[in-house]
Amino acid sequence: MFRFPLLAVAVVGGVAACGSAPDPLGNLSASAIASRAVAGTEAASSMHVQGEGTSGGQTMSFDLNVAGSKGCSGTVTESKAGTFKLVKLGTSLWVSPSDTFYRAEAARGAVVPLAALSGKYLRETPGKSALASFGSMCQLNPLLTALASEAAKFTKGTVSVTGGVRTLRLSRGSTVMDVTDAASPRVVSIDAPGAARYSFSGYGSAAPVSAPPARAVTDGSRFGF
Repeated sequence: MFRFPLLAVAVVGGVAACGSAPDPLGNLSASAIASRAVAGTEAASSMHVQGEGTSGGQTMSFDLNVAGSKGCSGTVTESKAGTFKLVKLGTSLWVSPSDTFYRAEAARGAVVPLAALSGKYLRETPGKSALASFGSMCQLNPLLTALASEAAKFTKGTVSVTGGVRTLRLSRGSTVMDVTDAASPRVVSIDAPGAARYSFSGYGSAAPVSAPPARAVTDGSRFGF
């Protein structure tokens, strides 16, 4: 199983006309807007992040509630390994693989007591197993830092309305980043064709992250995971 990277982001739906409302970002350069949007996203207490991409011959997708630097919870799906639920709080990480993953491991010769593991969260220790790498999914800083470093290369596009929210499009080659058209912008989506797509929503109102109940948890190291 390969390590699933946090790539970059999803296309926003249909577009409507904007009318003649004043543009709060009209006097700013694309570079300044991109920098402000990244900073606003980093400062958010919580958000809902969805994405998809390809790596190592696999198609990957994820759906996560991110609680700032505190952690995240949600699902990651790999086309060859199935779906994984994950919860990360501080340095604690729990991963619940689907039976698809366990059956694939069994086919490779691993001893998998499926009856004992199915539906359970495995308590993971960083660096001790491949599953522990899922903790990196909660870390948005690498993606946001990369965006910030590329801010000067973006060009300013048009304002549109998506789902009732005014967004401004910034472009760098074929990569497109939509941000909220507001005095304090935030990233709405990023689309890097052929690589990955992400969407960001629910700023400040994403579902809270909590540890799985003790009865649903077992120690992954006991079973080699």
